[in-house]
Amino acid sequence: MTNLGKINKPKVSSYTEGSCLLVVNIIGNVPITDKDKKSKFEAKVAQYWNQVTSQIKGMSNKLGQISKIFYEYIGKDKKDGLNQVKKLDKNIYKIVKELTDDGAVIRGIEDENLLNELRDWQRCIMTGLSSFAVQEKVLEQLKQAAEKRDRFIKERLEEEMKECKTGLIFVSSSRQFALPDKIETFFIEPPALDDISGMIKDFYDK
Repeated sequence: MTNLGKINKPKVSSYTEGSCLLVVNIIGNVPITDKDKKSKFEAKVAQYWNQVTSQIKGMSNKLGQISKIFYEYIGKDKKDGLNQVKKLDKNIYKIVKELTDDGAVIRGIEDENLLNELRDWQRCIMTGLSSFAVQEKVLEQLKQAAEKRDRFIKERLEEEMKECKTGLIFVSSSRQFALPDKIETFFIEPPALDDISGMIKDFYDK
């Protein structure tokens, strides 16, 4: 897993005013077939989400109650955010359900047209292109699509966080988009995350 973005993580004790955003890694699906290794991985993921839940509670006690929740892949026009989260990740759903019960709202951050464009270019690359010239063109289009999507997400977050003191965003661990500069950013990175990173690396390096 790679680190999210290039933003330095400020100390909670140094936070004074303005909006702040808690950032949590989504743990993607890993196609482990070995029963023993799969069981250990699932146990570590469960431990990770327990640690995330604890850290979110601790941070929100210091920074203020979370009032807005963002989730990568949920469109800006989606009205059933909680159901969308439930379909995407049941572990995150438990966290989000508790927060929404306390008054938080889920806000979409994706332009689905931009997201679909990016996915289509990714599919083109995955098909295996034989022409180097075509590959270059597709890679350039892929880069441009990613930049447009990232710019939209950043602007969307800036707009949504104007009237929000404390927000929470779930993003895939491979993402490296730039989060808004005016928002204090705190990464939720419990001890189990390093263990999971190592397990995923070992799986793909085998």
